[in-house]
Parts: sequence; C-alpha cells; structure tokens
Amino acid sequence: MRRRSLVPLTCGVMALLAACGASSEEPAQPTASGGAHAPTEASDVAPITPEGRRVELGDVGSVVVPATATVEQRQTGTPAEQLVVVFDDPARSAVEITWATEDPADVDEASWAMEQAARVNPAISDYERTRVTWPGSPVSVLATWTEEMPGDTGAQVEGIRLAVKDEQDRSVALVGFAPTLAGSDAESVVLSLQLG
Repeated sequence: MRRRSLVPLTCGVMALLAACGASSEEPAQPTASGGAHAPTEASDVAPITPEGRRVELGDVGSVVVPATATVEQRQTGTPAEQLVVVFDDPARSAVEITWATEDPADVDEASWAMEQAARVNPAISDYERTRVTWPGSPVSVLATWTEEMPGDTGAQVEGIRLAVKDEQDRSVALVGFAPTLAGSDAESVVLSLQLG
C-alpha cells in the first residue's frame, strides 16, 4: 500500500497539537458559551451514524470509519493521543483525531487561535467557525474551510475541524480533508464522534 501524504493537514496538525496538549501548569477549564474567544454564530450540524466499524478513542469516545479505511496510531510528543484515518479513495482525503485526557486546552481559545492563523494564510479561504451542540459536550466548536495544496497548482481540499470538551474536561479534536467535503468519508468520520 502506498503511503499518502497528509500535507493538507498543516493547519490542522499545528492546531490539534496546540488544542490537545496545552502547556499550562493548570488544566484549562471549559469556557462557557459567550466567552471572549467563543464563536458568535451557531451551526445546526449534528452527529451522524454512518456504516462502518467503530474505532475507540481510549475511554474518551469513538468514531465510525469505513471498513476499507486504514487507521494508524501516531506519536504526538505531548500527553495527547492521535489516530490518522486514511481512505482508499480519493488520495487527498484523511482524518486526524487527537484527544487529551491530561492538560487539555480550552476549546474556544484553541479554535480562535486556529482561525486567526487561517485568516492570514493565503492558502486558506472560506474559513467559518461556529458553535455546535454535541451530545456529552458543554463546549464544542466546528470550523470549515478550503485549502490549496502546496506544490499542487490549482488543487484544493475542503477541511472540517470539530473540537469538543467532554464533561470530564477531556478534549477531542478531529480534522478531516477531502476534495469535496459534503458527503465524503472524511466528513462522515468527523461527524460520527460519540463521546463516552
């Protein structure tokens, strides 16, 4: 099997490591809706249950991946754990899932920092960050965008990032990419997150 590059995950990888492995001495506390860095718009996106096999995210939750997808454990160098889901087709689709049970970052603040970085990145357009209601999560943020692939003139992917904090103060962030996000395996995996 040929390894696929996760180059478009550049924005997501940096934000996920920051979001799931905060470096502060004290654990971050969930930010109530309406905090300084909370999104001002709400989204009606809701969890889905696609067909496939359920993959556990430690004791934090689980996602459903297509039966043909490859799931790889990755080292983060932080207290966070990470899986990468790679699909057979198309080549520019993948999902990266990072979760932290110790020292999780503030979901609103981490998503706000990612938004600020995305807004000054010329490769990223159509960036939207919204509050979303997710079962078992007091604080959840959804972001979507379009990103040009480096070194691949004219090629673009669409991205989605769901960041949640559960009621035990553990954080999960999922970043997915696909040439067309709507209805893709990447979107399905991200929206299949079930906490607990």
